[in-house]
Amino acid sequence: MQQNRLRFWLVFSACLLAAISAQAGGFSLYEQGARATALGGAFTATADDATAVFYNAAGLGYLSGANLSVNGTLLFPSNKFAGAQPPTPGATGETTSDVFFIPGMYFSYTLPSGWGFGVGLYAPFGLGVKWENPTTWIGRTTNYDVHLGTIYVTPAAAYKINEQWSVALGADIAWQSIDLKRYDAIPFGGNSTLLNTVDVNLEGTSDLNVTPTVGVLFRPNDKWSFGVMYHHQKTFKYSDGDGRLTNVVPADDPSLAAVRANVDAQITSLGGPEHKIATEINIPYILSLGAKYRISARTTLEFNAVHWSWSDFDRIDLVFDGNPDSELNETIRESYEDRWQIRLGLEAELGKQWRGMLGFIHDKTPQPVESMGPLLPDATRNDFSLGAQYDYKQWSFIGHYMLVLNNERSTLQNGQVTYFNDASDDEIATRRLEAGTYKAMAHIVGIGVNYNF
Repeated sequence: MQQNRLRFWLVFSACLLAAISAQAGGFSLYEQGARATALGGAFTATADDATAVFYNAAGLGYLSGANLSVNGTLLFPSNKFAGAQPPTPGATGETTSDVFFIPGMYFSYTLPSGWGFGVGLYAPFGLGVKWENPTTWIGRTTNYDVHLGTIYVTPAAAYKINEQWSVALGADIAWQSIDLKRYDAIPFGGNSTLLNTVDVNLEGTSDLNVTPTVGVLFRPNDKWSFGVMYHHQKTFKYSDGDGRLTNVVPADDPSLAAVRANVDAQITSLGGPEHKIATEINIPYILSLGAKYRISARTTLEFNAVHWSWSDFDRIDLVFDGNPDSELNETIRESYEDRWQIRLGLEAELGKQWRGMLGFIHDKTPQPVESMGPLLPDATRNDFSLGAQYDYKQWSFIGHYMLVLNNERSTLQNGQVTYFNDASDDEIATRRLEAGTYKAMAHIVGIGVNYNF
């Protein structure tokens, strides 16, 4: 193993640590309330329960008394990979059957004067990608296991100016944590066999970040409602991330003794197995424009256009061990693009105590094909949702299901492997090794309980 190869992988792994949250935005967790999720997230012009703290805090001005909303959602993602021919004929991969929990808890209190106050605890960005057979998975030199969580605590206040207008202002107080694992591997033994040499584990927790959120609701009459929601762009700073390099060349194989000794020497030359990593991760702003129309006394239809400023995620600047002149420092270009999501929600009163909901989402991926890979094979997707709500006295019980269907997407274009124009030789070699087609889907199920005091 050459020293520059290990150095490249240490830098590249840290780039993935920074890149992962942006790619999680390509799979953003907009499912922060049970009823809203059943409606495909088209809730900006409705916002009539405590989850308004996230979807449009101006809705707090139209509520009455105290309201509690507790929501729990389970995410069942699945990714499959089929290698290109060449260079990886027959190579396949699949993620493990992990289940991820999306929490959401909100409380609000609205005064007769029109002032409404609320606070929410929720997780609007997150990711988990864990590939089966990690020691042999073809993409293991990029990633075999990654988990990212982003927690928001949002206090907000709204004021209902009159029966037509309500406005709101709040603060998104948030932090992130991440754990990413990958292998360094070298050709060994012929037949393109790769020998795992170093297990790279990167983990860290960001500094606390505070940004504003605003909301507006306009209800001109009984037929129409219009809403605007905005959560500001965030920059999460990782000032004290940990990077660990572990020599995984088998110690009990005499034929590999020289390789193992060489790996130890390379790790030592890089400053040892423990490193500190500093970087910044940009999360895009979220701007939702909503319009709801009452089709009949029992049925409403809402349309939301949600804009994500993914162009904020253009580059990553990495600093190793607090040394601005370190030869490991790197600037990586990602070149994400801004995107609009289309969300539709249809709601109907099915009886005195029952409601039914349907939803649809079209989401064009912000991720350029040059960035797509084992870390997150994002693609344009269509989502379909449904749900039901049962009201009993001061209680509401909601259940929902959503099917997420990603388009099949390849890392090749016109039969050629894709990579950025300024990619290094090692990056190009990795892209060729991992070339292939990804297909992803997810099932999302959850429940919510609302209570009005």
